[in-house]
Amino acid sequence: MKDLIYTQGLDMVSFTQLPSYKKLLSFSSTPPDLREILTLQRIEEYRLEVDSLQLFYATERIDNSILSALFSLAEEARVKEKMEKMQKGEILNSIAHFPSENRAVLHTVTRDIKPANITPGVEKAQKLALSQLEDLQRFLEEHNNFSHLVQIGIGGSSLGPEAFCLALEAYKIKGRSFHFIANVDPDEAACILQELDLSKTLVVVVSKTGSTLETVTNEALARSYFEKEGINPNKHFVAISAASFPQEKKQTYLTTFSMDESVGEDFPQPLW
Repeated sequence: MKDLIYTQGLDMVSFTQLPSYKKLLSFSSTPPDLREILTLQRIEEYRLEVDSLQLFYATERIDNSILSALFSLAEEARVKEKMEKMQKGEILNSIAHFPSENRAVLHTVTRDIKPANITPGVEKAQKLALSQLEDLQRFLEEHNNFSHLVQIGIGGSSLGPEAFCLALEAYKIKGRSFHFIANVDPDEAACILQELDLSKTLVVVVSKTGSTLETVTNEALARSYFEKEGINPNKHFVAISAASFPQEKKQTYLTTFSMDESVGEDFPQPLW
């Protein structure tokens, strides 16, 4: 089943039967040897730049033949068509003949703030994302007394922001630190929380439903550390969840940020 591409509105295609897949498979048996092809000219040619972002891929084990096959594979798999459908808010999170969430996938609205061909569903998610980014800006201006940030989440709620932090570490403000708690092993939380000045620590709890077992468990453990220090955790914890997050739970956080149901756990990334 893993070899199949399922997309609502499109024919079900066996990925491994696409012509370019077979071509790439043949290339994989004799990949390019970088010791022979890595030159200054290659470094200059295998580079892309969009606005202030640059992508250097000269050290990848590819050549022009492999690149051409990859582009052909994207066309055969109709990647651009599917991307456009996703950005228009069409339902793509679905698997033919199997139970699934059956919803749109609009995490792009947190980055693409002026999407083309906007639809009502996209506009709704976009407005919420923009309003939350504005709220975030105000929060950062009003609460700049924290030196340490601890994020509690699991899966995409942790890996995405962690990747952002690693990528942007060179721009970290001096004296600030960031940490991640995802493992339910209490030793991981202890190694982090015992070393921090909790009076200067902000904890960000990320769960789309607000009920993810691992996240709820780690949050309770983290709150206990604050309580042992005589610190009210309600003034140090922030929640990021779906807009349907229970109102009564919001009272236990310094503030809450919301995401549209179709956005998912990629939303925490703008916080960084």
